[in-house]
Amino acid sequence: MEAVLHAVKRPTSNIVYRLLTPNMVGKVTDAISHSFGGEMGTRDPFAGSLNLSPSDWQEMTGMFVERAATQEKSVVAVKQDTGDVLGCIINEDWKESLPSSYRSLPAVWNPVRAIFHELHTRYKSHRRNRILPGQVLHPLYFTCVVPAARRQGLVTGLWHASVEVARANNYQFMVCETSSTVSERVCESLGFKMTSSVAFNDWMFEGENKFANLPVISQSFQRLSIWERPIPSDLY
Repeated sequence: MEAVLHAVKRPTSNIVYRLLTPNMVGKVTDAISHSFGGEMGTRDPFAGSLNLSPSDWQEMTGMFVERAATQEKSVVAVKQDTGDVLGCIINEDWKESLPSSYRSLPAVWNPVRAIFHELHTRYKSHRRNRILPGQVLHPLYFTCVVPAARRQGLVTGLWHASVEVARANNYQFMVCETSSTVSERVCESLGFKMTSSVAFNDWMFEGENKFANLPVISQSFQRLSIWERPIPSDLY
């Protein structure tokens, strides 16, 4: 099913928002890997501090994108006349288990896996470890818009489309993960509230601060955070 999410399609725009399907996996994975690992990827604290390349990101994200393509919950921004993928949000149920290949990633990913594990542990504590399947929609960190399509409102469109997906699937809450002050402002503008965070300049991995050498850490990258908002539904 390649359903257009009509609620967020602008009549005068050449951009449509579609549910991720298996035929889009390659294009979506490429969009994520080049957004995070390419030249513009220096805006990401993990790419900037660990020198992660597009191929590194492709190996990390491909397993999640491939699985998400079968679940009809993730959203892709597509240029209607060419079919080019301009951005995406990979959504899954919070209770979804990690792909088996995730544990076999190269060691360069260990600090990233560890800090997200800490963040998710803190979020589960916030929810008092009472998260049920079908309750929280979890957009993964891989939300992106390709560099050439930025500053056109696509991030907001992707999030509105994901809220539509959350409502259609009767989720009670939705979360977003941020690593920069810019993404925090976006989440706040969309009605999310921060619930849990890990400060980059305080967080240690095996006795070492892996993010200490980021030149902009005090300005753009202060913390990895989870934000949450309720999803209105006719069921409750």
